[in-house]
Amino acid sequence: MVNFGFLILQDSLLVGGFRGLLFALVVVFLTLIGLNFSKKFGEANEELISANPTTLSNKIILQITGVILFLVVTAFWILSLASIPDLAEYLGVVGVIQSILITIFSAAYMYAIIAIYFQPDRANLKIDKSSSVAEDLIGLTSFGLKIPLVLSSFISKFLMITGALYLLVAFLQVVFLNFDYYLLDGGYYPETLGVNVFTGLIYFLSGAFAPFLFYLLFLVFFPIYNYLLAILHIPKIGK
Repeated sequence: MVNFGFLILQDSLLVGGFRGLLFALVVVFLTLIGLNFSKKFGEANEELISANPTTLSNKIILQITGVILFLVVTAFWILSLASIPDLAEYLGVVGVIQSILITIFSAAYMYAIIAIYFQPDRANLKIDKSSSVAEDLIGLTSFGLKIPLVLSSFISKFLMITGALYLLVAFLQVVFLNFDYYLLDGGYYPETLGVNVFTGLIYFLSGAFAPFLFYLLFLVFFPIYNYLLAILHIPKIGK
């Protein structure tokens, strides 16, 4: 059923006509709305961070976590790149280029997250030596919730670039690949085009609407942390 859907999508793009035109107009319409949302809610996310400080008794836990994540991501990045030559004969030239770029983009995304652990001020995190262990736990959780807000613009661009990469691969398949040949010889099948187009659109539209989704998640969950902090501060009232 999924492959059948991909083939319909591919047929719409290749054959064109009213169905292809309608599909293109819908994509353009959603993209324009998403880009508008991305810009406005990216700015709104920065205002949310500024208006909602987080406290910790010490930054050391963030620094240790940052170092561990840096080592893990670096090892993953090196191993991923090292495995690509072994898969080259199965992926083909286009697949190798696609895998390299996605690996690099993914590593850049993870390093951007790690950087916040060494620069917690970007998430409006302040040091309060009187913070208890329970308050630190709530602070760490809320800090994790703020990371998508801090990186909302970056994540939005990252997802849209990844989506554009998949769409570019689909375009190259249309221009350069002979589907009849690959169908007979067991390489790329025609539905691969539909897979790349579908995946690219999902990434692209997700990136366009990501800041809006992060904004909603923050509004839903952050008040819970404030409520828990208020409960912890009750014994301190009047002291």
